Amino acid sequence: MVALARDVKAVLPEATVTYAADWSEYFGFQPADGLGDVFFNLDPLWADPAIGAVGIDNYLPLLDWRDEDAEGTSPDGAASALDEAALGEGIAAGEWFDWFYRDEADRRARRRTAITDGLGKPWVFRAKDIRSWWENRHRERRGGQEMAADTAWMPRSKPIWFTELGCPAIERGANRPNVFLDPKSAESAFPWFSAGHRDDAAQRAFLDAHLRRWDPAAPGFRESDNPLSPLTGERMVPPDAIHLWCWDARPYPAFPAARDVWRDGANWERGHWLSGRLGAAPLRELLVALLADHGVTTVDASGVEGVVGGFLLATPGSARAQIEELMRVCGVEAAQVDGVLRLRSVDRVRAVHEIDAVAEEDGGPLVERRRAEERDRPGELVLAYSDPARAYQPGVADAVRGEADRPRQEMVELPLTLGEDAARRLAAGLLRRLAGTGETASFALSPARLEVVPGDELRIAGEAGVWSVERIEDELMRRVEARRAAFAPALGDGGGRMPPAGPVSGGPAFPSRPLAAFLDLPTLGLLPDGEGPRVALAARPFVPCEVLVSRGGGDMRPRLRVSQPAAMGRLVEPLGAGGESCLDRTNRILVDLAGGALQSIDAARLLAGANLAAVESAEGRWEVLQFREAEEVAPNRFRLAGLVRGRGATGGSAAAAGARFVLLDERCVPVPLAESETGAALDWLVAPAGRALDDGAVVRETLALGRRALLPLAPVHLRARRQAGGLSVRWIRRSRAPLDPFDEEIALGEATERYRVRLLTPGGREMVVETTTPARVVAREEIEAGLGAEASGRLAVSVAQIGAAVGPGEARTVEVGAA
Repeated sequence: MVALARDVKAVLPEATVTYAADWSEYFGFQPADGLGDVFFNLDPLWADPAIGAVGIDNYLPLLDWRDEDAEGTSPDGAASALDEAALGEGIAAGEWFDWFYRDEADRRARRRTAITDGLGKPWVFRAKDIRSWWENRHRERRGGQEMAADTAWMPRSKPIWFTELGCPAIERGANRPNVFLDPKSAESAFPWFSAGHRDDAAQRAFLDAHLRRWDPAAPGFRESDNPLSPLTGERMVPPDAIHLWCWDARPYPAFPAARDVWRDGANWERGHWLSGRLGAAPLRELLVALLADHGVTTVDASGVEGVVGGFLLATPGSARAQIEELMRVCGVEAAQVDGVLRLRSVDRVRAVHEIDAVAEEDGGPLVERRRAEERDRPGELVLAYSDPARAYQPGVADAVRGEADRPRQEMVELPLTLGEDAARRLAAGLLRRLAGTGETASFALSPARLEVVPGDELRIAGEAGVWSVERIEDELMRRVEARRAAFAPALGDGGGRMPPAGPVSGGPAFPSRPLAAFLDLPTLGLLPDGEGPRVALAARPFVPCEVLVSRGGGDMRPRLRVSQPAAMGRLVEPLGAGGESCLDRTNRILVDLAGGALQSIDAARLLAGANLAAVESAEGRWEVLQFREAEEVAPNRFRLAGLVRGRGATGGSAAAAGARFVLLDERCVPVPLAESETGAALDWLVAPAGRALDDGAVVRETLALGRRALLPLAPVHLRARRQAGGLSVRWIRRSRAPLDPFDEEIALGEATERYRVRLLTPGGREMVVETTTPARVVAREEIEAGLGAEASGRLAVSVAQIGAAVGPGEARTVEVGAA
């Protein structure tokens, strides 16, 4: 690369030449072999006169935000996933600066390992410690010991350019800004602990935090964050050398809307693109500008989060008239504190004041509580807005509480420019706040408790829960009105809808009730666009459908959009049992399809994983299989042969006539789940696009998804035999972990190795023992104590591996004769 840099410099002597190094490589290489070696392998390049700047593609994470942090448990002190102060501090703190996660298990458990080196120079292992790398001499290490000579790098000799700086427009993007979502790519991924919905505010907050930190003209700039070089007179990171990723030369909104022209248009929705987004208005700045137009300048809006596409002021009006409804919809509260109007997003984590005692006045109750009637609380909210994806035509987004049978509807019309996803989330958030718990309280505080202001949260001695202060009247006592705060973590949207290609004319389509199949699949290693739960829909006529979800009777939240019908139907004849991952030449499948078609393939494509399908077994589980031959014997009726049964250890169970059949291709869409949703019973709703949530075409189901992908596989080669001392049981474990061809043993696939061994008699008595090795000798005394008089009779012996997340997995069973 040095030679290449010199050649380029010779051709372009006036140009600044650099190399765009990834954030994980610019500072050196430290082999993970335990020897303690440190190589500054790029220093010869950075030090060469042909190179004018150190180039870094900066996608370092700034936060570690999770669902539980919304309750105020963030160890980093962040108030939300959009907390720009916390994001700014995370540029030179947190992961890859102070600590790191050794593996995924540590990340999930939040076990952090401090970055140290024993020589007082931990910065050599800190990818985020850009300043220490820039201002210190570099010495390589061998076996943990420093070499005698410095490398060629001269401290502070060259500026650092961010050749790329970006974050995807996806929820919690700052947790892992280097990933991108593309179903066609093997590297497609969500940020850590993200449910996957589009979030332009997450991208904006990430970029704003960086641009404020490096710019000397920004309010609150600290010289130590971006010092001047005494050698060049330039800042360590010149603000004009930060290159944001990415701006697309294709014209917006033709890209991404013209999906027939550009196949990557679907990736724009939750990708790193800035085109189509930079014109959005940060809600904080919008409110401050509206207030400034009315002469209100003593405003603290630092706690306001979010962005909106635009806001139309159609007629003159007061400041309150202009912003009150905007604040209500966007979840912003106002309070006057020390002569300053403080604005703050209600979903931010706030400190809770402890109220040990309330004041008594007029002989009344110390705390007077009131609960609103259920019929007075809205069960459905409809938000009208302007949709830029539809040429700014009016659009509506609705949200409904999952437990509301005949919901009372509330309509909110606001001249806001919003995307469809953002409008739905605003509607759901407003409904959650309006519905709330419906419980309010009135009480008095001592006049000395001046620190309590509207918007604060209180915990009152003797009263359950947390209360949010809505109003305070200062007289002899401080009379407080508060509402019980209900913590409701947001379920992720996950869908990432594409904007439509443009206004569509023509006659309306009246959708029928779709045939819906939610498939809880194991990890297969065969699907290119994700593993685990999936959903397939079919209808005639078919219109795009919204899949919404609710947990615990909360409001329904959009999770994904299904834009095309799946090839699915029902079996005409029963399907007999088959083997596991083996060719079944005996059985055939006769299926009537509700939509789509099937085709035959050759042996090579069969071996490559083509023609993958799922059949609902008699037990209600899904068997994954393949077929080589497909013959249409009648309109929409296919006979399938050349079956490969039980793929992904799903077993070759029998299926009854009428069982559902689904072709597992790109039309069977992955269902993203947050970690807390895995295995939990959720209320799912499938609604044809444009139809109300109580329409007759809507499908409702309550399902628990995601657990099967975590279940350990049943062991194989189970052997059990009686011996003089009792019963000897041996087996070989199986794992879904990737196979290492150089490892003689199957990978464990779990944090710890545990098995459950179950002995069952014909009379129904059973005993269960556990072991941490793939073998167990059950002593005769144990068997007699557990099974009594039936201990010497015939036994069914089953073994299941115990998973850390879901408990015992699939079991394998053999029978042992009488002693």
